[in-house]
Amino acid sequence: MGDTKHIIASRVRTLREEQGWSQAEFGQIAGLSRVQICRFEAEEGNLTLRNLDKILDGLGLTIENLFDEHPRNGRDDAREMPER
Repeated sequence: MGDTKHIIASRVRTLREEQGWSQAEFGQIAGLSRVQICRFEAEEGNLTLRNLDKILDGLGLTIENLFDEHPRNGRDDAREMPER
């Protein structure tokens, strides 16, 4: 689990920094506190799926495109796809 946590935390930190957001700014965007973002990026404690979803929403991503080289806003794309 440690490797998975490290990989996700590192990727989120990289994407946040690419946007030029501080932890406090990103926390506000994602609906989490700066402390929660800091603890997540430092790999402290356990991340709930609810908070992971908030982080992904804040980045405009889905879990599927979190690791794309050039991630696109998958949430909007998913909303535009016709239902089967």
